[in-house]
Amino acid sequence: MTKLTIEIEDAGDESACVVAIQKLYTALADLHGEAKAADIWSQHLDFRAPRWRAYYEQLKKFQDAIRCLAEEDRRLILEYYAMPRPSKRGLAIALARKNESLVEVCRYGPNGTQDPDTMLQQIKRMFRNNKEACRIVGEIDPALRQLALKRIEKSCMAKAAGMSSPRELPRLPKYARGQKAT
Repeated sequence: MTKLTIEIEDAGDESACVVAIQKLYTALADLHGEAKAADIWSQHLDFRAPRWRAYYEQLKKFQDAIRCLAEEDRRLILEYYAMPRPSKRGLAIALARKNESLVEVCRYGPNGTQDPDTMLQQIKRMFRNNKEACRIVGEIDPALRQLALKRIEKSCMAKAAGMSSPRELPRLPKYARGQKAT
């Protein structure tokens, strides 16, 4: 028997509730597979409803934006928007320091640099070359960005341990992707 607990920090906040539902779906997909999770959902919820459709369209845009970024840029952009007061220079300094204690596979930026200036150049390059993706990532619900960042960190730790990496991004139910559950 597997016990699963999903917490909602503020049940009055609709976006927090939606994130909790997404976490539950992702956990079910991890445990039972995509098809079985979609069957479970399809018995109880209709993701084609306008309100759900709008949320999943936003999530799809977010996934597409993240996927168009290079792997090392994904972590940089998510770390940038996770900052209380986003600052490119502040992020460069913090990540260069953090790289000193990380294993090579899990380091941030180009070649896991420990030089803040090199890290700053990479951050600026990322924003310059991926303006639209960076804008979409910045506009998405912070809880979803945090969830994506946690999955990427988990993937990084799995790579460091020599295991195959888990999915990095929250998954969409098949209904939200325009497919029928099988």
